[in-house]
Amino acid sequence: MTQQEYNIDKIISYLSELQTQLSQIPLSKKATVNNNEQPSERRSEEKRHTKSCDRRNEEKKRPSWWVRFREKLKKICKVKNEATNHASDSKDSQGGSRRIMRNTDEDEDAHLEIRKLQSDIGQMISAFKNWTQFQNNMSKSLENDLRSSMVGATLQKTGSIKSRTQDLKEIRRKISALKCQIPSSLYKQSSRVLSITESLTDEDIDEINETGSDIYLPDLHVSEDFKHSSGFEDVVEKFQGLDDFTQKLCLLSFAVFPENREVTRTMLMYWWIGEGFIDCDDSENSVTRILDAFSTKKLLEPVEDERKLLPNSYKMEPHVHSAVIYLAKKMDLFELYNHNGKLIMKKSSKKKVCLVKDSSLLRDAKTSAMKPKTLQTVFNSSERFPDFTFKWFPLMDSIRVLYLGRWERMAERHIEVESTEFLKNMKSLKNLRLASFQGISGIKKIDNSICALQKLMILDLRACYDLQVLPNDIGSLENLIYLDVSECLKLDCMPDRFEKLSGLQVLKGFVISQSDDEHNCAVKHLVNLRKLSITIKNYRFKAENLIESLRDLKQLESLTFAWRARFPVDDRRGEETKEAKLLMGMGNQTKKWGIRWQKDQSIDDTYKFPDSLKKLELECFPETEPPSWLNPKDLKELKRLSIKGGKLSRMSDESRNTEDKWAVEILRLKYLHEFKVEWRDLKDLFPKMTLLEKYKCPKIAFCPTDGNGVWRSQPETSPNM
Repeated sequence: MTQQEYNIDKIISYLSELQTQLSQIPLSKKATVNNNEQPSERRSEEKRHTKSCDRRNEEKKRPSWWVRFREKLKKICKVKNEATNHASDSKDSQGGSRRIMRNTDEDEDAHLEIRKLQSDIGQMISAFKNWTQFQNNMSKSLENDLRSSMVGATLQKTGSIKSRTQDLKEIRRKISALKCQIPSSLYKQSSRVLSITESLTDEDIDEINETGSDIYLPDLHVSEDFKHSSGFEDVVEKFQGLDDFTQKLCLLSFAVFPENREVTRTMLMYWWIGEGFIDCDDSENSVTRILDAFSTKKLLEPVEDERKLLPNSYKMEPHVHSAVIYLAKKMDLFELYNHNGKLIMKKSSKKKVCLVKDSSLLRDAKTSAMKPKTLQTVFNSSERFPDFTFKWFPLMDSIRVLYLGRWERMAERHIEVESTEFLKNMKSLKNLRLASFQGISGIKKIDNSICALQKLMILDLRACYDLQVLPNDIGSLENLIYLDVSECLKLDCMPDRFEKLSGLQVLKGFVISQSDDEHNCAVKHLVNLRKLSITIKNYRFKAENLIESLRDLKQLESLTFAWRARFPVDDRRGEETKEAKLLMGMGNQTKKWGIRWQKDQSIDDTYKFPDSLKKLELECFPETEPPSWLNPKDLKELKRLSIKGGKLSRMSDESRNTEDKWAVEILRLKYLHEFKVEWRDLKDLFPKMTLLEKYKCPKIAFCPTDGNGVWRSQPETSPNM
């Protein structure tokens, strides 16, 4: 096939032909209706075979991707024909009947695959048609606004240099606007990727496959030509146009991440608070404003997720990332590459260092070479074994950010330490504001020495799967604002004096153990909490008493309950005890357990969430009937509700009997095998719902969700439109 034949119209033609062939695949039901039709079907099959031979001759002229596509289709057709032949044998024995049923299931699977193929092909056709429209629009824009004669006339102007410069800036502005419309995927240089990959070692290629790293424009920042390119100048111009110096520093911090990797808003917020770039009091709004500004200028790309109304993570395009690396080095913020483009670990003049893969093998890993006395930031970009930094601890009295844990959104990188003895030296880190050990294996205990860090604001221990013990004196961390111990599966209890952490605003992973007093929960003293997640490992602990402890948390906006308790079992009969049955809502349910709707209004008023609550998540709720505290009347400000796992069978009926309706806008229902409701009733219960995520809830019927279980309300169109 000649180069000229590779065009969008030809691709659309190929896809349309394939879609037509899929629709002509015979159904097995037709083959089993009447056995007398088999000879005619055989003749039809012979005709199809003849046509397929003709098609094979044509395929020799077609591109390789088309042939591979057809081969996959043939495999599906083969499965289809085998199912048809087996299903036609209706006179077999009972064993034969079972084979027919099995083959029928396979037949249905084949039909499903065909429908999926048709849907995918239809989407591809639509995408290519949109691309054709994009080409037309781009051509018109170039023809109308950027004709070569216009540019030539500008260049030939004999007037003032200032006037010509303004004209050139206007032309460049139009070019930039058009460039921003080009899909980001087109910036990927596939031919360059192939040549780079071929030059890599087997170990490097294995790592790329393991981590899913994208290699599009490697070492671009070291190229002298890049510094004179329009792409680099465009990034520099936008960088200089940022509102303040803080935004510039926040943008340059992206130099430590690999290109095209997703970075979450929360991780950035923690880091920027630790660095002092943003103020803790308004941190979430500040981070949102900064990221929105970067996105508007096309310096960052929000990662769209159909399950979320707003993006939660961001990534940076390769050419922007290369420019940021160059600028970060020029401003002496981070230095990550040598003149050959190889990753290095080097302390910048701003006293910051980034750990990279195999940093421990570098000369700078030695204390004498690093001179950690003046270090202010240690950030782990890609090192898996950061143990070598522990010997720096006794000298790092200026450190403000110690980020040794995982920053990635997904747990792709395994980080491990051999011993936690290093934590005993943390008392020397007097100026530390952020300590992150997220995802590090081998940390079983946090030593009391960390409690001497009076400036510590953020302690991130999320997903430290071996962690079992927190320091007893943790209450002495008076300035601690964020504490995350979620996903620490071996952590069974919280230390004494926990209620002394009165400054906490975000607490994730608080554990209620078997020994905790249900009437004196420590969280009730943490009156500044805005976000709270609780793991209940005490099967005797009643949610009603916990809710009663939350009444005075007037600033609480987000709350998560996760039940992880193991209920007692009678060894003699292998059945749940009477006490467990009561707790699970299976026995004689009384007011004492607070499982069903209460008749006493005074008791109802006791079990109410704070009026400020906007987000509520329930995980593995152990009851079948909805509890009294889960009702729209007492949750008027609730905007997000998530119920994941558990035995809940329905929502409260109270909203049907009163004028009160749920104000929830985002509803997530997952793994609820007993939850039964129809779409019409669900929509009536949640009239303000704009997004529904439903996953593995087989008894929720007639929901108009898409293939991923997501439904979104359609925006109302103006009558004038």
